[in-house]
Amino acid sequence: MLKLLLTSIFLLLALSLTGCSMMAIGYNNADWYLRYKINNYASFNTAQKETIQREVDVFMDWHRRDMLPEYINFLKKVDQTLQNGSVEKEQISAFSNELRGLYRMTLTPSVQPAAHILANLNKPQIQEFEQTLKEENEKLKKSALDGSRDEQLNRRAEKTIDFIEDFTGNLSGEQEEKITLMSRQLPFTTPAFMQNRESNQRILIKLLNNNEGAEKIASFIGLWISTPENTRTPDEQRLIKELQDAANGMIANVYTILTPQQKQRLRNKIQEYMADLGTLTKQSQLAAARTAPSLALFLIKYGA
Repeated sequence: MLKLLLTSIFLLLALSLTGCSMMAIGYNNADWYLRYKINNYASFNTAQKETIQREVDVFMDWHRRDMLPEYINFLKKVDQTLQNGSVEKEQISAFSNELRGLYRMTLTPSVQPAAHILANLNKPQIQEFEQTLKEENEKLKKSALDGSRDEQLNRRAEKTIDFIEDFTGNLSGEQEEKITLMSRQLPFTTPAFMQNRESNQRILIKLLNNNEGAEKIASFIGLWISTPENTRTPDEQRLIKELQDAANGMIANVYTILTPQQKQRLRNKIQEYMADLGTLTKQSQLAAARTAPSLALFLIKYGA
């Protein structure tokens, strides 16, 4: 959750599967990556794999056409704000909310296709899917919850510092100490996050085992994505809100301790992202223009 909120200002977009300079390569291979990840959840048969490939292709075509311009507009807003030389907590909060909106926009088109694929799993596939989810959860818990609470907080702070340095360059020892203190004071929500994740997964598996059908599965997944607060307990929701508010304040405070050179490096990174995304958008438009005449001829010839 902290990383998602920090992205509001440090802009590590989810679509950037590798480093900034490798964004185009990573994004252009995202369809392969998505198919690979999905196919690892269960032993899908040939027909299911063909459906997955087709749906991933449709999703990526939509994402290139509709979402890349949205990301560029978001980055422009952040860059314009940084031009002013200061960032307020309220601005960070607005960016965080907008970023969560982009996250929901990105995932929403995948809900119906995912529900149809899940609704057609057989019992052995459901069991394999459930086991894969459990293994993922164990890895997540091991990486975040091993050791004492003091060790967990220090590990979170170290990851935060590494994340920031990717965008600002090396931090001084004094800056690292200040950021470590800020990070350690944030609410620690990983146990609540994992509890909610596992609870929602149990509900999903129950829907699959009961053969509830694609419509009910899609309804639940859509709820989980669009209004996750409705799937949380009151205590979980309170903790998440506390983290969001505290993290927004922390981001604003971190920006105040950056040097002018670090702030400029941050802006340079944002502008590199915009340039890379702009190139990807143009490539997508050219590919669509080349495909359209061929598709039109096909439709005329075969009367689709």
